Amino acid sequence: MGNYVTIQDGTYNSSWVIVGFDIEDGRGDTNSGKGIGLIPYVYNDKMASYMNSSNVTTGGYQGSYMHNTTLPAIAAKLNNILGSHMIERRILTTNGVANGVSNNWSWESQKLSLLSEVQVYGSAVFGSSGYDVGEACYKLPIFNYVGHSSFIRSGFWLRAVVSASGFAIATSSGNATDNYASGVSWVRPLLYIR
Repeated sequence: MGNYVTIQDGTYNSSWVIVGFDIEDGRGDTNSGKGIGLIPYVYNDKMASYMNSSNVTTGGYQGSYMHNTTLPAIAAKLNNILGSHMIERRILTTNGVANGVSNNWSWESQKLSLLSEVQVYGSAVFGSSGYDVGEACYKLPIFNYVGHSSFIRSGFWLRAVVSASGFAIATSSGNATDNYASGVSWVRPLLYIR
């Protein structure tokens, strides 16, 4: 844990740090099984994006541009290199927002997902409701030893809805906050491989 590998996918060419082992085993409505959890280690400006093109959180995390366009593009590139080593996980994510608060969720299959606040900090901080945590209700083991800004001092998106206009981010200075959905921050998704 803490070591990293560089995945040369032709576009993102990023180093990924090992954040834990078997962290998804037993999670989801179907078991993902044993594996290695990775998140990007080195900042790559091609892995920066907004959550939505305007300052809205309609449809929650599932309704976001990040979830529907940015992450699938990254996953497709990684899949070309990693193939069957990438594990498709079942994740529970928000799909409804009322008055700036997440109010619904559903299961879906994904190869990449943004981190929850709990995975980074060990608790919910700015998220609007318990729906923002979903199945990602555990702290990644790496963050028991180092803070999220230890690898790189660059803010990155988390999947929690904070308001009608913003999502949570982990900042470059190590603190928790939020950003307007149209702001650009680093994309630091969880990848699970075997």
